[in-house]
Amino acid sequence: MNLLGVYPATARTINDPAARMIEVFSAHVNHEEGGAWELTFTMSAHDLDALDCLADQCVFAAPTPEGMQPFRLRYVERDGDIVTVRAPHVYFDADGVLIYKAVLEKLGDQDRTIWDAIDVLRRQTYTVYSPTPAQNPNPDPQNPNGLPWTLITDGTVTTRSTFRFQLFSLTEAMELVAERWSCYIKPSGFGVVLTGNRGSQTGYAIRYGVNMTRATVSYDWSTVATAIFPTGENEAYYYPPSHAIPFPQYAIAHLYHREYQTGITREMVREEYPEATDEQIESIMRNMIALEAANMADIDVDTHSTPSVNYTIEGYVDANTQIRTGDTVRCVDPRYDLDLTAACIAYDYNVITETYDSIQFGDFQRSLRSLRPKN
Repeated sequence: MNLLGVYPATARTINDPAARMIEVFSAHVNHEEGGAWELTFTMSAHDLDALDCLADQCVFAAPTPEGMQPFRLRYVERDGDIVTVRAPHVYFDADGVLIYKAVLEKLGDQDRTIWDAIDVLRRQTYTVYSPTPAQNPNPDPQNPNGLPWTLITDGTVTTRSTFRFQLFSLTEAMELVAERWSCYIKPSGFGVVLTGNRGSQTGYAIRYGVNMTRATVSYDWSTVATAIFPTGENEAYYYPPSHAIPFPQYAIAHLYHREYQTGITREMVREEYPEATDEQIESIMRNMIALEAANMADIDVDTHSTPSVNYTIEGYVDANTQIRTGDTVRCVDPRYDLDLTAACIAYDYNVITETYDSIQFGDFQRSLRSLRPKN
């Protein structure tokens, strides 16, 4: 029988025996690096006992290349005799968690460590989820509501940075931290690790004519930027452009305007400078937005000063080989004069057979959100 374990919505571990087991017809896990991680399965619409389990956003446990992982019920569809269930990884509980305001400034003239960032997220995150003492025996005294999962770093993140934002979801805040501190978000179970390591070097090889089914190479100039003219919220503040890449590098210039959401508000400035006049508050806010927008533009120009080259390779992987997103393999295809190391960027994993239905390798595709030519 093809079975999945079901846990209550309040579960904080899947190491204990499941509360219920349900029979499924098919089950797949799709995982994209830096993106979706979702369990999809089908079951009988006539299994009333199993259907009773599909309530209160319960948690399902499913095997993946990253080990047994928890997925939370989010979508149920019935079509005749078949019920289809979709459940994202519990990491995405962060979508519904709100951070009203978070500020991490320099300490003296020094940027802050990743542990400083984690500490602010722990203290400033608000969620209505409040586990009982038995489920969370060591709650953070500075944040009794608690994050929806534990958050740590493994000591490999050496970049220092700062942030300031308001009204971000926890998911958005995590993405900002990953960008500023040049690290990767690695969920596992009910925990999340911020790490400087993208994945492991597997030593596995994908070769044309052996286990490679498809290979494509793409060059993308659409996100190249030699300079960005940043503005703050609602295009209210204009500033000099970010540092420019010398134009002789390319035949044409790639100049853009981008509006950055810095999250800086008058209320935030007022809290920090309670004695300041309205005129002073306005001036301070302009300067803070200017600095933050310029820093964000500099990062974007550094990242997007050259065209992105992406290799997407699909192939077969041995049943005994476990490759996770971010792990690297050697890809060889003489048709493209291709012999390089590429990372796993996505897979479709069959939960029942515990084999890959498809797997993709390539460079992590960069995208500059909201980058448009200034009309």
